[in-house]
Amino acid sequence: MLYPMFSSERIERLAPGMVLDIAAELVYWKHCHPHRRFFHDRLPFEAYVPTLKFGYDSYLIHHHERLDELVPMLQRRYTTLNAHEQLAWPDAMEIVRATWKRMGAASD
Repeated sequence: MLYPMFSSERIERLAPGMVLDIAAELVYWKHCHPHRRFFHDRLPFEAYVPTLKFGYDSYLIHHHERLDELVPMLQRRYTTLNAHEQLAWPDAMEIVRATWKRMGAASD
């Protein structure tokens, strides 16, 4: 599955030497699933995977920018995911912030 934030023309913007093991990251979040306020009991963990990947993709591309300045653009891009893969935007943005924090981004 392709995610719109990670198009081939944007790969050049990735930081040299930055590596992300998405499988390991998803294991981490699955373990955290019952303990984070943005994960809801009514949804299985798998419902969050596209948003987690979106958060990591956005970090890999925009890590050199301030997340708060990207919110309007990220919200627009998030709507390009398949509708059944989207969460409510406030929940999605909390997940994006959490993925950025996990990658070491400074808190805004």
